[in-house]
Amino acid sequence: MPNRFRTTLSSLPLQLALACTLATSLAACSRTPPADELVADARRYRDQNNPKAAIIQLKNAVQQQPDNGAARLMLGQLYLDTGDMASAEKELRRARDLGAAPGTVLPALGRALLLQGQYQRVLDELPAESATPEALAARGHALLGLNRPDDARAQFQRALDARPGLADATLGLAKVALAANQTGQADQLADQAIAQHPDSVDSLRFKGDLQRAGNEREAARATYERILKIKPDNVQAHVDLANLDIEAGNFTKARDQIKQARKAQPNSLLIFYSQALLDFREGHYKASLDQLQQVLRAVPDHMPSVLLAGAVELALGSNIQAERHLNRFLESDPGNAYATKLLATVALRNGQADAALKLIRPLVEKTPDDVELLALAGEAEMRARHFDRAAGYFEKASQLKPDAPSLRLAHGVSRLGLGENPRAIAELEQASQADPGGGRAGVLLVLTHLRTKQFDKALEAVDAMIRTGDNPMLQNLRGRTMK
Repeated sequence: MPNRFRTTLSSLPLQLALACTLATSLAACSRTPPADELVADARRYRDQNNPKAAIIQLKNAVQQQPDNGAARLMLGQLYLDTGDMASAEKELRRARDLGAAPGTVLPALGRALLLQGQYQRVLDELPAESATPEALAARGHALLGLNRPDDARAQFQRALDARPGLADATLGLAKVALAANQTGQADQLADQAIAQHPDSVDSLRFKGDLQRAGNEREAARATYERILKIKPDNVQAHVDLANLDIEAGNFTKARDQIKQARKAQPNSLLIFYSQALLDFREGHYKASLDQLQQVLRAVPDHMPSVLLAGAVELALGSNIQAERHLNRFLESDPGNAYATKLLATVALRNGQADAALKLIRPLVEKTPDDVELLALAGEAEMRARHFDRAAGYFEKASQLKPDAPSLRLAHGVSRLGLGENPRAIAELEQASQADPGGGRAGVLLVLTHLRTKQFDKALEAVDAMIRTGDNPMLQNLRGRTMK
């Protein structure tokens, strides 16, 4: 045998031994810790307010041990805390099926369903007979979501009888009070819930929402920021801050908050909704609709998304789709002012003035000082050729908001319809002063002067528009006044 082969063969056992040693060491280096260690690590990360790291460890644990109910329970709770409700529901169901304690898993599952707007499923899956105080509170919140405040109050009271001081039940009674327009009592109960449990994120959020509804924006901001001090990765708090900024028109700040929320939980439906709201306010209607479709595919009954989808479709000119979404929303919240106004706008676009008035008139009786509603009512009455009623609505709207030229213009037009030329001219003059460069109000003013044979005033008005505007049509209008 040639020497080179003898040498190779003689060294083969050593090479194999080295290879085996290397393979063993690599396996040892890459070996995943046992599931129990991973769960312990996750618990440690959770206690350090690092839910992302905890979730990674738990996902590794359930990959090793798919039937580890404790790991799935903790994973579901962490998904719940970070705002990934669909994943939370999935893991909590697995934990329940694997024998997790009902007193722990069912309230968490109920909360995941609540936050997806699946109120009836909460009642179906958390039977009242065997419910813990926490589960009774979850049932109460579901009943409140189904517009059954009296039944909700009874569930919250049962929960408090069984466990006095339960923050979620106290908070539920606060929400019942708010539903009955008892804002003072709602605020008092919210403070009571926070005093009982200062770190209760839900109670703090409700308090922030009350402050926001009362136009206490800075106080609401401070409350939401307090939540982030307790739970820095709380997606809902970031979204609430983003929504505050959206309402105030601070779109750059809103984007920053959404970005922070996305870092904590990229797939949260809350983030998709908030991004849709931001896109809508910025006029990016198609982008907004894309975000909403992601929410509604996962949670078809998320009513805020249904309402926003109606507004977006209306802005896109898709009247049929807008009407479908808005009718569906109003089935769950009859008489909602915003949805009713949008649906009336759809009716007007479809040439159905009488249908619009049927929606609007009861609303005007309830909120007679809503300027937007008065303007919409005026437009509907004018389309129906009820010029006297239209003039009344526009006049009141103009009085409530005297610096709105569009309202004065509409009031002037309605007076023209009544043949009240002097009053029409007065309103059109006011409107044209706000847009002196040849806007619709100025043109209507000139035409009205011509109709009443006040040619000097018509010429004076058109010359004033020519001096301040560059609309080439004004010269044609001037030529008409000279004839």
